[in-house]
Amino acid sequence: MEVNLLAYFNWNDSFLIHIEEIDNQHHGLVNLVNDLHDSMRRGEGHEVLNTILNKLIEYTLVHFEIEENYFKKFGYTNAESHIQEHAAFIQKVNESKLRFENGTLLVSFELLNFLSEWLSTHIKGTDKKYAPFLIKHGLK
Repeated sequence: MEVNLLAYFNWNDSFLIHIEEIDNQHHGLVNLVNDLHDSMRRGEGHEVLNTILNKLIEYTLVHFEIEENYFKKFGYTNAESHIQEHAAFIQKVNESKLRFENGTLLVSFELLNFLSEWLSTHIKGTDKKYAPFLIKHGLK
């Protein structure tokens, strides 16, 4: 695994849940956080940062929907609490985006730290809990 020493949020094998589709999506989310960081570091304008935030939100919504559909399809017993975590994350990100759009929030390390910490904790904790269940039901 190649490590990008300049990346804000380095992907590594500790994030793998061993379901290829979901691992690829998680890696995509990490890449979007890094894109946001890189654009911020380069001092790119409001429009560029807003576009990346929109991509991050859209990608996250698709990813969460895929996870939640698997929960429903296979009857994952901890689905409700997991879905609540998703909803709280989306609410926080949407609030941050609105504040960014109306000029009361800059894309800052505070937002980047929230995104990277939440994703890291969620993937390594909550998502790893459902992985054996979904793998048992045939996902690889």
